Amino acid sequence: MKSNHIRIAVILGSVSIIGIIFFQLYWVNKSYSLEEEQFNRTVEIALYNVAEKMAAYDSLELPNENPVRHMSTNYFIVDINNEIDSKILDHFLKEEFEYSNIRIDYEYAIYDCETNRMVFGHYIRQNPVQERNEIKFQKYDELTYYFGILFPSKTGYILNSLNIWLISSFVLFTAIFFFAYAVFIILKQKRLSEVQKDFINNMTHEFKTPISTIGISANVLSNPEIVNEPKRLRNYTQIITEQNKRLEMQIEKVLQLATLEKHRLKLKKEHLNLHQIIKSVTKGFRLNIEKNDGVITCKMDADKPFVMADKQHLLNMVYNLLDNAIKYSDG
Repeated sequence: MKSNHIRIAVILGSVSIIGIIFFQLYWVNKSYSLEEEQFNRTVEIALYNVAEKMAAYDSLELPNENPVRHMSTNYFIVDINNEIDSKILDHFLKEEFEYSNIRIDYEYAIYDCETNRMVFGHYIRQNPVQERNEIKFQKYDELTYYFGILFPSKTGYILNSLNIWLISSFVLFTAIFFFAYAVFIILKQKRLSEVQKDFINNMTHEFKTPISTIGISANVLSNPEIVNEPKRLRNYTQIITEQNKRLEMQIEKVLQLATLEKHRLKLKKEHLNLHQIIKSVTKGFRLNIEKNDGVITCKMDADKPFVMADKQHLLNMVYNLLDNAIKYSDG
């Protein structure tokens, strides 16, 4: 598969995953809002029934059509317009909440006209593990007789009713995580494979020059007359030795290919003289160039010829430059 196809597939997959996550979060939030709305409606109906029973118990009428007020996300007040008996209120609250299946911790307080403050009535605990949260009840001066009811664990209660949505979201996000991890591994392996392929291709190319040079030198040395030219004999022998060392270095580099899988290929940087590097490389190429009736000229007059580099990689770079120059020259 081409790199562009893989890139397009990854982009489309990422967009799809982001879309799935967005819609999942949207529906979870929507479900939470619906559950909260249903809870608030159920509580308002239950509290309205409590207010009616309190009024009927005292043979009175409610002060208005809807005495229940939703003051904040978890706080309601009920206008009674008459003195409130805490025991009667406690009884009606338990009865109505039980009937409406409202099984959640709640705390209620009654407004005391004499002290002008909210007086704690009772904390009804549905879950023994749930700790009571000390929250101050807010009072409302425009009302005379009323009670407030607080649901300290409302958020957790609603979330518990969304177990299916939360579990499905967890499973979905887990699957997405492993899918993303798998894509990451695939891309990582693909990149590593490309690096290894390029590495092998470069090594194959870099083996050709020393092998060719050794072959030419061997042909020259096979001539019996070379024995009569000691200087020339030493020159070709030195060339073969240098090219043999280069082959050994290339073989060592190939053996390092396995370290690419662990990303531990390290450069052995050292201070190198570019003039000496160029001399070493051109000496090995001189035979091939002369064989093709070519001439190589070196101008090494750099003021600062020293560099910090990996010797083997620098040699390979100069070798490749000269090899390509020979390969693509008009001669």
